Amino acid sequence: MSEINRNSLKIRILTALFVFSVAILGSVCIGILNSKYDSLSRYPYTDQKSRELIKEYLTPDEIDYIIEYSIAPNVFIAFIREEGFNIYNAAEYKRLSTYQWDRTPAQIVRMVEDTRDVMDIDTLIILLSQYSYEEIKDYLDNGDPYKQDSVLVMNASSLDAWVDASNTIVRRTPTQLRVVSEEVPSDKQILMQDEAKTHLEEMCQGIQTGLKTEKACAGLIVTEGYVSYDKQKELFDEAKLRYGKEVLRYEQYPGHCERQLGLTVDFRVDGISNASFEQTLQSLWLQENAYKYGFVCTWDHESQKVTGIGAQMYHYRYVGNQLSTQLHLNHQTFADYIASANR
Repeated sequence: MSEINRNSLKIRILTALFVFSVAILGSVCIGILNSKYDSLSRYPYTDQKSRELIKEYLTPDEIDYIIEYSIAPNVFIAFIREEGFNIYNAAEYKRLSTYQWDRTPAQIVRMVEDTRDVMDIDTLIILLSQYSYEEIKDYLDNGDPYKQDSVLVMNASSLDAWVDASNTIVRRTPTQLRVVSEEVPSDKQILMQDEAKTHLEEMCQGIQTGLKTEKACAGLIVTEGYVSYDKQKELFDEAKLRYGKEVLRYEQYPGHCERQLGLTVDFRVDGISNASFEQTLQSLWLQENAYKYGFVCTWDHESQKVTGIGAQMYHYRYVGNQLSTQLHLNHQTFADYIASANR
């Protein structure tokens, strides 16, 4: 081999060794840089504990997401360890937690993730102000077993909440149920929502004074107040066996009866049938004066004929003094008011 060729080979070998050495050195340097690289270097928050949790629980893409949108740790860090956590829903967790402050982070994550495919966060927040999450979840999982096409009443805690064949409160139990005073004659222990209970007790005093009698509540006897979903189910099953489901009215369906709201009261007078109650002195007084205490009839005879609801002029519903006065002045029942509001 000529001297020239030997020198040329030597140069090529040295060049290859140099390139290889540079490549090795570059790889080492890059490795060192990577080991020192902080994926959160562009994240404008300095809390070290949060950074450690972010690196442990978030993927590189998710880290890029919180950096790009400057999502602060206080939005999501309380939920990051929970099963089902999704950084892209962090704002929903945070928002829901401000309303459901007594729920754990695990419960907040579960509520959002379990419902977000069927309702937005605004709807969930509204429903959670009316129902327990367990009641909502049961409805979402199982629907209404008595009326599959019915919908949840959105204002179930309101004094003008309305239940019928299309609207249900499913298994909801109202808050602030109280036992009616023993000064109000009754067939059993009567529960009502606190505000309605107070006004019923005042009305009993009022009718006693109005009819000028010392007889407690002027002879009115309360036969029914709040009726739970489970009690309605028991009554429904008994009626279904006796009459068949096809002849039962919607207000006998559990979840569709306004007695479950804890705002209603049924009366009787000793020796008088329900059908004749309307002609009693007590009923006449109620027709003229119950509104002063926030109570009105839900239906009149004409609406009962249309809906198929039996004569229930002994049945009164608490709606509050403002609405009861409006209905009295307009000669409307509560059912009339709801029908006009929905037109």
